[in-house]
Amino acid sequence: MAEFLKPSGSSNNTALEEPVVMFDDVCRIFNNHHALSHLSFSVQRGEILGIIGHSGAGKTTLLRCLAGLERPNTGRVMVEGNDIAHLPDKQLLPLRQKIGLVFQHFNLLSSKTALQNIALPLKISGVTRHKRLEKAKELIELVGLPDKANLYPSQLSGGQKQRIGIARALAANPALLLCDEATSALDPETTRSILELLSDINKKLKLTIILITHEMSVIRHLADRVIVLQKGKIIEQGAVTHVFTHPKAEVTKQLLREEQPYLPAYIVEKIHPTPQNLDDFVILKVIMLGSIIRQPLIARLQNEYGIAANLLEGGISHIQETPIGTLFLLFPAQQSQKAIDALTQLGVETVESLGYVSSSI
Repeated sequence: MAEFLKPSGSSNNTALEEPVVMFDDVCRIFNNHHALSHLSFSVQRGEILGIIGHSGAGKTTLLRCLAGLERPNTGRVMVEGNDIAHLPDKQLLPLRQKIGLVFQHFNLLSSKTALQNIALPLKISGVTRHKRLEKAKELIELVGLPDKANLYPSQLSGGQKQRIGIARALAANPALLLCDEATSALDPETTRSILELLSDINKKLKLTIILITHEMSVIRHLADRVIVLQKGKIIEQGAVTHVFTHPKAEVTKQLLREEQPYLPAYIVEKIHPTPQNLDDFVILKVIMLGSIIRQPLIARLQNEYGIAANLLEGGISHIQETPIGTLFLLFPAQQSQKAIDALTQLGVETVESLGYVSSSI
């Protein structure tokens, strides 16, 4: 592997143990409005962190502070041990080159070929023509487009443009790759291919990646850990599997609704908080994680616990390679607690009672 494609970082073991990124009590204020309010978090080398939130949550301001394009009012923004928040521009410039940026709309120069776009950061850095073209050729091979080297952006599809954008972001052997809504302009199939490429790059180069997005599907497919922003504050964070299965903040639950199965409105309208008749049924929302999804859950409830369950709705998705299943099950109301206890004993992740419906459902 070429030198510029080797995993970034010092050979010093102590340095490798330090976070690549650390926000320490960062505030950014515009006209008395806190775009970022006392943000503190860190990102380890080789980790993929997703940062998600609705419009106005502070994602863009966070990205700009992290890229050295915005100065926080207070706090420290550390990248590989350097506080980029307070460095003079002259000292900041070489550190910015260690941060690769991938944009939503690609930002390729239309007058340059794919290969020339990839080589551009190296040209700006003063790398000789021979060396920068050699590196650009290896990078275009890495992103799977060696046959597109001499084509111009107008001749490329959206997914191909983004692959070239990723290759360009890797040109300076960055310590950190920032992806700003990198798949928002792409169709679902192309999005999956770009996420697979980023995952492959992360594994091959041990590259630290931060994803700025409003799409939980991107977080689910790629990230190790997620931070949920609201009004410039971190309202929830943790491993993706934990946040997806145990969301606490209402914003997180809203963002997850597009990613998980849900009950149709005509059933939701019939739910009441307490049983009204002896023959009412309880609806339990069950979330399962991992190998239990492949087990005959409803059959086991019947055979091992004598509990009859009906399936109302459900589905299975994946968090990276881990399956996650969501089921809405219907039980006789008098067996509500027994069903909850049985499901817990069987090893499901969470069980939530949504209320009661009459037998006429």
